[in-house]
Amino acid sequence: MMSFLQSVVQDLISRVGIENIGQYTIVTPMQRGGIWLQEQLRIAVMQQAQHPVLLPQCVTIDELVSELSDLRADDEIRAIVKLHALYTHFNPNNNLPLDVFYGWGKQLLQDFNSIDMALVDADQLFANSIEAHRLEQLDIDPEVLQRLQLLIGGGDRTFNDERSYRHAYQLLWETLVQIYHAFNDWEREQGIGYSGARLRWVIEHWDRIVVGERRFAFVGFNYLLKGEKRLMRLLQHQSLFYWDYDPAFTTNKDAYRFIEQHIRDGLTNALHDTEPDAATPKAVSVIAASGNNTQAQFVHTYLRNNKGRTAIVMADETILENVVYALPDDVAKQVNITKGYPLKLTQVYAEITQLQDPMLWLDREVLFTDEQTQEEQEMQEDTEGQEGASSYTWQQLLGKEAAYQAHKVLSRIQWLIEHGELDAAKDVKVRRNIVKRVLDTVSLPFHGEPLTQIQLIGVLETRLMDFDNVLVLNVEEGVLPKVNKDMSFIPYYLRKYYGIETNDESSAAYAYNFFRLLRRANDITLMFAQAATGVQQKNMSRFLMQILTHPHYAVTKYRITEGVQVNKNETMIAVNPNWLSDKLQNEKSSQLYLSPSAINTYLQCPRKFYYDYIENVQVAQSPSLIMSNNVLGSLIHAVIRAAYEQIGQHTPARITRQAVQDFLHSDYEQFILQRGYLLLNESEGKHNESFEPYILEQHPLENQVALAHLRNVLQYDSAESYLELLEMEQRHEMRCLVDAALRPVQVVIGGVIDRVDVVEVNNQIIMRVIDYKTGKYDPDKPNENYVRQTMIYCEQLSSTKQSGGEEMPLAPALLYTAHIGAKGYMGESDEVGKGLAFTPYISFDGQSVRDYRSVRETFMSQLRNDLTRLVNDTAMPLCDVKDCLPYCPFHSLCHRPERNW
Repeated sequence: MMSFLQSVVQDLISRVGIENIGQYTIVTPMQRGGIWLQEQLRIAVMQQAQHPVLLPQCVTIDELVSELSDLRADDEIRAIVKLHALYTHFNPNNNLPLDVFYGWGKQLLQDFNSIDMALVDADQLFANSIEAHRLEQLDIDPEVLQRLQLLIGGGDRTFNDERSYRHAYQLLWETLVQIYHAFNDWEREQGIGYSGARLRWVIEHWDRIVVGERRFAFVGFNYLLKGEKRLMRLLQHQSLFYWDYDPAFTTNKDAYRFIEQHIRDGLTNALHDTEPDAATPKAVSVIAASGNNTQAQFVHTYLRNNKGRTAIVMADETILENVVYALPDDVAKQVNITKGYPLKLTQVYAEITQLQDPMLWLDREVLFTDEQTQEEQEMQEDTEGQEGASSYTWQQLLGKEAAYQAHKVLSRIQWLIEHGELDAAKDVKVRRNIVKRVLDTVSLPFHGEPLTQIQLIGVLETRLMDFDNVLVLNVEEGVLPKVNKDMSFIPYYLRKYYGIETNDESSAAYAYNFFRLLRRANDITLMFAQAATGVQQKNMSRFLMQILTHPHYAVTKYRITEGVQVNKNETMIAVNPNWLSDKLQNEKSSQLYLSPSAINTYLQCPRKFYYDYIENVQVAQSPSLIMSNNVLGSLIHAVIRAAYEQIGQHTPARITRQAVQDFLHSDYEQFILQRGYLLLNESEGKHNESFEPYILEQHPLENQVALAHLRNVLQYDSAESYLELLEMEQRHEMRCLVDAALRPVQVVIGGVIDRVDVVEVNNQIIMRVIDYKTGKYDPDKPNENYVRQTMIYCEQLSSTKQSGGEEMPLAPALLYTAHIGAKGYMGESDEVGKGLAFTPYISFDGQSVRDYRSVRETFMSQLRNDLTRLVNDTAMPLCDVKDCLPYCPFHSLCHRPERNW
């Protein structure tokens, strides 16, 4: 079936010829649809024209109005400041601060815009003669009552009954017409206007506007405001109207009712021969899912199984982040994301709103902006075009966009303050509240290729566009059609009477966009969440019910539940999708505390992380006289610490070769073991009330192993020409602010660093952050968990600004205590003290790290990505079977079949 835009292009060329299509200005409801239309025009010209042809100009209706009007677009912040001044002037008894007024001023702008877009006589609308009587009869909208409580008297007054509210509302209503006229007079003096005012100006001054011989084609419109329709009627004799219309459609009576009315009003459809739908029912898959995360995960499967022009349509735009994370890696860079990402969910927003004065962030961002520009220039030197942009992850690009958009907002507010147009914001508290209110409304665009095959898109953005495959998420009542909160101060019955848009028109517009989208698709899958929430029971949309009961569709129904299936015999395991909010609430904190080992556990197996660190599942321990490997490792750490406490007496301390040799030749074993067991029991029993202490005499074999590891370390250190021990077994923390769906979360990573020392290497003094490893060393298989953990320790140390460490290289190092030292101990190298298992520098990102600062930016970017994935994971899937460890204590909870390991 030919797409709607292909039909439009074909008809337009047949009417005026390929050589003359440039004479037309094509007007579309949205810019994205115009881009797709231009692409179809380009294809047609390439196929039919013998030489270059001028393509039509494509504009939105708002852009056309701006072109015809003498008024420029206004600035929202400046407009609200003026509204506040007028409100104060006409309501002198209500001294309302600007930051409190701001939200109401924003709504007032929308109401004024609605009045003008509908060409309503404001004086008549605000007249009291009839409306006052109706106010006595009807309830005021609950949201309006809530605003009145705050606004009338600055929130200090309360009202005893509904009658008092009506009286207060009537007094407020009487001043709105004065504010409306005064505000519009001021804006016209300034040569500016909001979109409705600009449209009204065009209608009122039409006799002054010169259109000449221009030709217009209005493409793909549906619901029209009165002012928009009036403009089309004024241009009717020099315009074509292309309605995407299905006259035989009967599934939903509202879907095409606006278009039918437009055609009856004389705006006839240029597409006379509408292609009929197939006689056979259209196949539709309907999937009931257990929740939003399940739907997001299904996107991964859907994109794997469907090729061609594909739309992933998000009826509920809050699912965006979950869906982005679910995209297959090889597909993610081929997806165009049309929906914006809320700035308030980013780290930049958290940084700004945590400042006492948000304007300080501008000073902090000067260096960031310069570095970003330099970085982008260097990137462009190495790569070109999209290839360069693809070197960033979408999270990194999002961070850059967030900084840019926030910088624009704050710079604008700063300019208004400096030029005396925002005097109220000179007060820090008012300024802080205004900044937050403005930033709360900012949405970050995903910059991508608008013509790519796969579109991650909202319902309204699908206008004019057709796809081979359509997956619609959250086809639920209250979401599709979307029910907007009625925050207007113009009562519903007045808006209905004067033709101002209400939820009724909005629902009908949603019906059109939804059913039009399905019309030409070959593969249709509709999903909805069938789950009870804490507030309500989610139900399928009325649109979906109409599809289920209409003979035009052949529906196949499925049900999927949350969980990851590793084989067909496995039972599904549910996790608490609200684990993060529950954990933060239980701990009465906005911080999530993690250890480096917890992060490594998540990256290895999210389900194991969930059991161990979220649900705190207790694993039964079988009584044994033999130490487990992890306890033996702790004992080795303890005896090494005990030995150096004895050698150095305190930290920091210079450890000389002679002091180490003297210690080795002393009778140290019994004393050090006793001290080691004391430290071990103190550590192991700290958080375990039922802990039974380990006894020195019960573990003779483990004692000898621990002493052998100690001798290796001492022998190794005795070969250093210079060694200063700064600290041992000290706890450090670092903080990382990450974006969670709930809200930005401060992740606190705390850990105990085994050892920090200073040594001389090749005539250079370096500081080493050392992590002891007591297990087997395999030079051919470097352990990523070990590397990550040691790098986190370096970041912790740099965060605490260890004294003396900032002027010298900071080297992360792994010390395999079983594989160093002189031959005859446990070492595998003949070289005394410099066993192959220990090198001062570990490998990260393909390079040997001689100074943590050289890789810090790359490492922290990876860590933030990992933490963002962790805090937003509501599924906690199992690791791959091949990666599953046979000794995992939670193996039985996963319901995996037994394996021969």
